[in-house]
Amino acid sequence: MNVGVGAEIGGSGIVPLVHELYSSRAPDFVSENHQVLEASRRLRRAASGLGIFVLDRGGDRGNIYREYLETGSYRFIIRQRGDRDVLYRRVKVEMLSLAETCHLPYRETVVKEKDGQEVVYPLQFGYVPVRLPAHPKKKLWLVVVKGFGQKPLMLLTTEPMRRSRKVLWRVVAAYITRWRIEETICFINTPPSS
Repeated sequence: MNVGVGAEIGGSGIVPLVHELYSSRAPDFVSENHQVLEASRRLRRAASGLGIFVLDRGGDRGNIYREYLETGSYRFIIRQRGDRDVLYRRVKVEMLSLAETCHLPYRETVVKEKDGQEVVYPLQFGYVPVRLPAHPKKKLWLVVVKGFGQKPLMLLTTEPMRRSRKVLWRVVAAYITRWRIEETICFINTPPSS
């Protein structure tokens, strides 16, 4: 299923933009990558190139990076699995290793509801400039957040980062907004209890 919605950071509304089911057994099915990229193209055209695509770990794929980076018309924040190599200071390194050693000068506290209880997450965050080995001319930034779990949250973005808490927090907040949307969709799809 492809779901695309529009939302503003800190806003309470979400606007459904794409919601489509597909099956790998359908006669016209090409691939999941094809489905995701077609939905991305429709969203980009409909929004006249405005907005930032925020994708979960399922977006951490070579085909998506190829389309997004080679066309140069996508701004994105994509959560990383951590098993990808990146170029840092022209040296190929494992992303998770780089994230583990990233300097995290900024702090923020987030309160999230989990199983009906409020849970407080004290976060630390920072960034490093990176490039993908398959796209060495494209500047990217790895935003690293520690405090949500054992492994750091790793967000690869086209948004230019600098030593500014506000600039970095905007990327983290965009991803947190994606979580809020996901929770809303789960709530809508949950059948009422009898």
